[in-house]
Amino acid sequence: MGSYYGMAAVAGNYISPLMGMGMWEGNEPTDAKNAKSIVVWGANITDAQIQNWHLVKEAMQGGTKLVVIDPTFTPDAAKADKWISVRPGTDTLLKYALMNIVLEKNAQDVDYLRDHTVAPFLVREDTGMFLRRSDMGIEPPATGKTNPTTGQEIMYDPCMVLVTGELKTPEEASTSAEIEGSYDFEGVKCRTAYELLKDEIAKHNPKRFPNKSRFPSMKSTSSLISASMAPYTIMKGTGRRHTTMARIPRWPA
Repeated sequence: MGSYYGMAAVAGNYISPLMGMGMWEGNEPTDAKNAKSIVVWGANITDAQIQNWHLVKEAMQGGTKLVVIDPTFTPDAAKADKWISVRPGTDTLLKYALMNIVLEKNAQDVDYLRDHTVAPFLVREDTGMFLRRSDMGIEPPATGKTNPTTGQEIMYDPCMVLVTGELKTPEEASTSAEIEGSYDFEGVKCRTAYELLKDEIAKHNPKRFPNKSRFPSMKSTSSLISASMAPYTIMKGTGRRHTTMARIPRWPA
């Protein structure tokens, strides 16, 4: 059967969820040459993914910048244009810090959020679930397809979005769905998933916490969000996974 790493490297996103993991999400490694910046996060490409190092090196020779996020000065960090040394166990705080900076700089890709994510979907305040068309009393029609896992017929019950204050399906809204806004549905307040995400991000703004030492340097963090550094390729490793899974240490918080 071979190793999990080998299967994931070949099958990518298909095999990872089947194994209960999702380490190798992202674009194809050979696409690195098209990035202006490569971010190696919690990985050591020169040792653990040596088959990909030449792709990073070739990209750097073409002008791509290498950023390494790791508590220790790894061989990758030694070759990087920028090394961000995070305190072990604070990777999630760094992610929140980055998201706060994206919002502060208004650097989010609204078109991508609207067209390719659940950002515009309305979420019910009472259940925390998406507001669906069936909530409006419309019986979901059958699609004629069967769920291969459950064996049950798949029903069409789309989530609802807002367009100028009115409820629409994503198909009806097309590119007009709003990623921010609220709607009162039969006395139940509904807000877009994007607004709820923004609330969660704001709760973890480094400026709100007196113990700044738990957060990475905001100066270093802010420098990562720059139009001149985009587009990015992010190569992630197990160093950012703070779990008790075999062979992956649980870093102290």
